[in-house]
Amino acid sequence: LLAYKLPYAKATRIAASVGQGMAILFGLLAVVNGFDPFLLIIAVFVYVGAQQEAHATLMRSSIRGVPVRQAMITQFSTLAPASTLDDAVELILAGTEQDFPVLGVDGQVAGVLTRKRLVQALAEQPRTTRVYDVMQPACGAVEAASMLDEALVRLQEDECPLLPVTQGGRLVGLLTLENVGELMMLANAIQRRTGQRPVSELRSA
Repeated sequence: LLAYKLPYAKATRIAASVGQGMAILFGLLAVVNGFDPFLLIIAVFVYVGAQQEAHATLMRSSIRGVPVRQAMITQFSTLAPASTLDDAVELILAGTEQDFPVLGVDGQVAGVLTRKRLVQALAEQPRTTRVYDVMQPACGAVEAASMLDEALVRLQEDECPLLPVTQGGRLVGLLTLENVGELMMLANAIQRRTGQRPVSELRSA
């Protein structure tokens, strides 16, 4: 209801504060009732949930109108379906990347091999196993010019390790939650010095 009368971000902050207040109330009731574990659990879940929702909403609000290209990774390694687990191990150890897009012969993303899936596969299968046999399906691509706040919702709701970013049908980058967070961290640092939040100007077009 608040969102109908107030800006969405402000309404969410108010709702989160109310939620956290209710959580504190549940916590006090738990203490009064001899540290009732059930009430304590409710208090923790309500407080954490309200905090996470407020953070996610404020993050989406602050990047509204910013294109995906501002936050995408442009230097990344890829694997082929015929690559082996050994090949993936080499990439993991050679750099800081943890999740890798798997490109088909057409240059399109056929799947994703995450570090978690790689570790599981190494524990269960020979190192000569093909990446194709252990990769997970890739989430659909987003255009570099599309809006970052919409892509962020997809990353979170679809639980994508990464989103392929395309331009004219060609893979030009990857978008991850970590990189969106880094964009916000850099923008916050500049804002503390200048008073401005140049999210859309950190990277040249």
